Amino acid sequence: MKSSASNSSHDMNRILVCLALVLTVIALSRILTGVWAEEPEKSIKVPVISSPALSSDSGTRMAPMPSTGAAASPTLPDAKLPQYRLVSDSAGEESLEQANLRFLLALPVEPMLVEAHVTLDKAPFRNKREQHLRALLKAALASEKKSPPNAVEPATDAPGREEGMSDPLAYLPTTSNVEKLKRYIAAIGREPSLKEVRWFYNNRLNGPPLLLLKEGFQSFRSGEMPIFHILDRNRDDVISSEEIMQSQQSFLDCDLNRDGIVHSLEISETAKDPRRRTDHIFNTSPLLFLLPDERNADEIYAELLARYNTEGKPQKTLPVRFDANSNGQWEPEELKGLRTRPADLALNVEFDSAKSGNSSLSLSEDATKQLGKQNWKPAIVNSTVVLRGPNCEVWLSAIQLQPGDQISLGAITDGYPMLPVLDTNDDGRFTIRELRPMTEAIREFDVNGDGQILKNELRPTVRVCFGLGPSVHQFLAGVRSVHQPGSPPVAGP
Repeated sequence: MKSSASNSSHDMNRILVCLALVLTVIALSRILTGVWAEEPEKSIKVPVISSPALSSDSGTRMAPMPSTGAAASPTLPDAKLPQYRLVSDSAGEESLEQANLRFLLALPVEPMLVEAHVTLDKAPFRNKREQHLRALLKAALASEKKSPPNAVEPATDAPGREEGMSDPLAYLPTTSNVEKLKRYIAAIGREPSLKEVRWFYNNRLNGPPLLLLKEGFQSFRSGEMPIFHILDRNRDDVISSEEIMQSQQSFLDCDLNRDGIVHSLEISETAKDPRRRTDHIFNTSPLLFLLPDERNADEIYAELLARYNTEGKPQKTLPVRFDANSNGQWEPEELKGLRTRPADLALNVEFDSAKSGNSSLSLSEDATKQLGKQNWKPAIVNSTVVLRGPNCEVWLSAIQLQPGDQISLGAITDGYPMLPVLDTNDDGRFTIRELRPMTEAIREFDVNGDGQILKNELRPTVRVCFGLGPSVHQFLAGVRSVHQPGSPPVAGP
């Protein structure tokens, strides 16, 4: 009886292991083929990400540096927002009523023209800042009237003060924007115009209404592929069929502390083999460009073209649809065309500052049809619109962690083409049980089915994020999560 019960128990364990393997492979297959989320037939809409837990990668976060004493609080926008380019609104006051934001996204093969219709509280996003500026000016003027300057009095000798005593009338710094504007008004000696208040607020207080993530942010990740490197045991830039069969052992070789769990940091450390040829130099030039005007067209053209210097052979011109006469520069008519022609990608971003549950990112039916004509297939993964194209994937997200009157925008090349897919529970580590189905899971990366995996079969991922307030850097600092909340979990040993 005991033997029969033992055999039944072993059979049940084998069935459960096989079932877990099958579910894991099916899940990975769906993710890699872009059908984990059904492709929308018409429009597509996702909520904004509002949970801090979804905006960081806890598995690879570094411990904070020990405190060395209180540091002075920054006062100017460039010090308050070190992760962002502070973009001046050169379009003038007429842009305040325009919600459309156009930019060029430098995808791996050629640029994409994107138009985002961005609203904040159902109005063009810059309107919120204008309302704030009017209220700020009104409060500063009211405060000025309540405390008029003292009448001129005959000068008298001030009472002497002992050395070391503080002057009670000395200038003291303030954190109040109303007080700062009040002092600005006192300095210029008159009531400022709204245009002057706008300049003062953008350049001396909180920064402009549009914040662009700095070029080079997380750029080191763009070429990171540690799992590919540890599987490529002979360092020939190809994962052969034999190396695929040895994948479980390749992971176990990364267990540097021999605790039976392979952490993502251990994989990255093992991948830093000095014998490996390092031909990848990450590009720190911008990935996202606001549309140029005649003043900066040549500069933007050169920076954009620099993204496509491949194999040491710089391209001389952008594709014809961006440079019609292929003369290596933008003519006035070509600049006009960038602003007026239909965008390659059109999307809507709606922020509700009072309730993040009402905020969303969406693509209209016309937008999805336009994407289909360009061979892009949209899907939804974890409140993110994923566009799977012929040469790469574009992930579109919006994040709202706190109220504000600024919109932040950023884009990065994510790197890590294999790690997020293989780490099925997104915990940044692999247990013995998770490694058992690894061989079959890795075969899914063999796109052409020739039994081996080349680097060009690992499609790069470009992530674009819109944020309410200066928040996109928090979200883009973490590696993407490709698994739906209901994806099959893999238990520990």
